[in-house]
Amino acid sequence: MARNFYRNQKLRFGGLSVVLTVALIALVILLNVLFSSLANKFRWYVDMTRGGLYSLSESCAEQLEQVLPRLAPNAKADKAVRILFLDTPSNLEENSTQRYVYSTAQELAKRFPDYIEVSWVDIWTNPSQVQKYKEQLGLLQSTMVVLDCGESGYRVLRLREFFSFAAADSENPLGYNGDEKFATAMVSLLSNENRNVYLTTNHGETYYDTQILYNLVDAGYFISYLDLLREDIPDACDLLILYNPTADLTVADGVSDLDERVKLDAFFARGGDMMVFLSDSTQQLPNLDAFLADWGVQVQRHTNSEGQTYSYMIKDPSASLTSDGSTIVGQFGTGPRASSWFEGMTGRAYTPQVIFKNATSLCDPSGSRENVWTARGGQVEVEALFTASSGSEAWSSGAMVDRNGPFCLMTVSEDRTTGSHLVVHTSAASGSETYFISATFGNAEMMQRLYAGLGKQDVLFGIPYKPFADTTIHSITTAQMARWTVALSVIPGVLVLGAAVWILVRRKNA
Repeated sequence: MARNFYRNQKLRFGGLSVVLTVALIALVILLNVLFSSLANKFRWYVDMTRGGLYSLSESCAEQLEQVLPRLAPNAKADKAVRILFLDTPSNLEENSTQRYVYSTAQELAKRFPDYIEVSWVDIWTNPSQVQKYKEQLGLLQSTMVVLDCGESGYRVLRLREFFSFAAADSENPLGYNGDEKFATAMVSLLSNENRNVYLTTNHGETYYDTQILYNLVDAGYFISYLDLLREDIPDACDLLILYNPTADLTVADGVSDLDERVKLDAFFARGGDMMVFLSDSTQQLPNLDAFLADWGVQVQRHTNSEGQTYSYMIKDPSASLTSDGSTIVGQFGTGPRASSWFEGMTGRAYTPQVIFKNATSLCDPSGSRENVWTARGGQVEVEALFTASSGSEAWSSGAMVDRNGPFCLMTVSEDRTTGSHLVVHTSAASGSETYFISATFGNAEMMQRLYAGLGKQDVLFGIPYKPFADTTIHSITTAQMARWTVALSVIPGVLVLGAAVWILVRRKNA
């Protein structure tokens, strides 16, 4: 029978076809396993997600290329940054949210191999390996990520910090900002520039949400709160923020012996900087108004026929995102500080829109309508950083009261003697998540460039926030991925084998 098999040409070629088909299937599977291993090791992936969720943004990479060699000149001998994950790689890949962060870390290590390395430890089986981080970690969680910069210190990041959430929804993320979170944390640690911002309390300060706070942290500031009435401004305070106050400053007036103005004057005398955020609903606050006037800034107001005084509400029908004209696209100032600080925004083919929502307006108390003016006999120089357009209008009590635009939306005053600054922003609402997490608006980048203008070093600008197509993170599990891999490897081989058998049968019956 064996002799008949070898003499039968059809059977001989048919058997050879089967052997070649089986060999082909085995080769395909072997190549697939080999390629998958190499792809996993060297990250041979193509990011097909909208917005490049798994890719390192060029803005982030370019800025790190500039600062890392300066901040870590000896990194080649010993990696400057160790990104430590507290779970196994398989678990990180399996978890739909951790995979984003793990991929970004690997991309950073791939792009900057002389400075960054990625490692992991299973904290459940080897808890002793993370004891040095115990002070900041507290309760150990496998979703935490540690940035260890050696002698420069370390920082523990929680998984939620890599994603942006709406104020009303703390469960479903709006988008991913892992590039910025990693980059700003690394630069903040390596720079050893301990900058402190204090947010005042006890004036009815009202925040729309926490985005302005995230923005400060991303710029490398350490946030603390200060009851200016009962506490002195610490010597370590670099930046003081009074946000959307509804109550006045307290000054010594014969009734109270406490004086917040005295504390502020002492703070500025040593070169401190301050930012004040107002809105079109800011009431007359005499002590605050006097403080601003001393720095050459006055809030514009209108007194109606009934003797009631209200702040201007600026509307700009020609440059507004809403039909009521109150969501204004600010115009960049033309003075020397505005031109220098925001050059990186205005010099682009597309200038990001800086939005001023529900804004009031500012002016020179002396009545000057120049872009730059002085106060205190020339000791203080004031500059308009942003204005509304020439078609803007001022409204009060439901009626238009002034059409002599453009109106000033943001100023910076500099004391030429001490080098201290006072920034007055007329739109507290523009610091909300609506305008800070959008890739279209430049509010977040504007603030970061402002910090740099005030002396903050190594601030990273314009690293894009990556919004999700919807508010749910979609992904397939590792098990599902394995099933798809097997299916795509085996099915073509089975089809080829089936075709070969069919051809063999047809030839045999021919």
